[in-house]
Amino acid sequence: IPTVTETMKANGFETRAVVASYPLTKRFGFARGFAGWTEDFSRNLSSNKRLWEDHWKIESGEFFEVGDAISASALDEINAASATKQFFWFHYFDPHAPYGAASRAGSVRKRDIMAEIPNGRASVDRVLGEAVALYDKDVAFMDNALNRVLERLKQDEARFETHIIVVSDHGESLGEDNSVGHGARLTDAELHVPAFIISPRVSPGSDHEVVASVDIAPTLLSL
Repeated sequence: IPTVTETMKANGFETRAVVASYPLTKRFGFARGFAGWTEDFSRNLSSNKRLWEDHWKIESGEFFEVGDAISASALDEINAASATKQFFWFHYFDPHAPYGAASRAGSVRKRDIMAEIPNGRASVDRVLGEAVALYDKDVAFMDNALNRVLERLKQDEARFETHIIVVSDHGESLGEDNSVGHGARLTDAELHVPAFIISPRVSPGSDHEVVASVDIAPTLLSL
C-alpha cells in the first residue's frame, strides 16, 4: 500500500521527518518515502520499558524525546530543505504518560495513580487533579514547542503556499469515565482528538462533520 510520503516523493516533493517516540521508529516502516529521517530518543518510559525492551529489543534503552528537542530538529530539517516542493512530518509525544515528563514539573504515571487510591494514601480527586495539572503543563509545553515551528514556516510565506495539518493519535482518560490512561476502553476522551488545518485554501471556522485520522491522507493529497 503506497504511503502519502511515497506519493509526495514521486511527485517531486522533498520529504523529511522527525519523530518523538519509539512506536514510530523506522524499524516499523514509518520512514518509507522520507529522504530525511530523525529519531533521537533520550528518555525512558519506565512503566513500559521492560515490556518494550523484552518484546522489541530497544537497543538504546531510550523511548521518547520531548518537544523542545523535536522542534530543534524540525527547524534543522526545514532549514536544510531546498526543493521547490516540501513535505514534512513532525511528531510530538509530550501530552502523554508519564504526565509531567515534558514540562519537567515532576512526573506521575498511571501505575502511581492506581497504587495510591486503593491504599488510602490519597483521595481520588486529589490524585487525578495532580495528573490533570501535569497533563495541562505538558500540553502547554508542546504548544510552545510547536509555535517555534509555525513561526519558522511563516517566514517562508512569500516562497511557499504552506498547508499545515495537526492531529492527535489518541486522547487520555483522566477520571472522566472512572478510568485512567488510554487503550483499554473506547471513550470520548480517548477518541475525540484535536484535528485542524491551517491553509490559505481553507476558510477559518469549524466543521462538525464526523471525521477521523483515516481522512488525513486524502485531505493532504487533495491540498
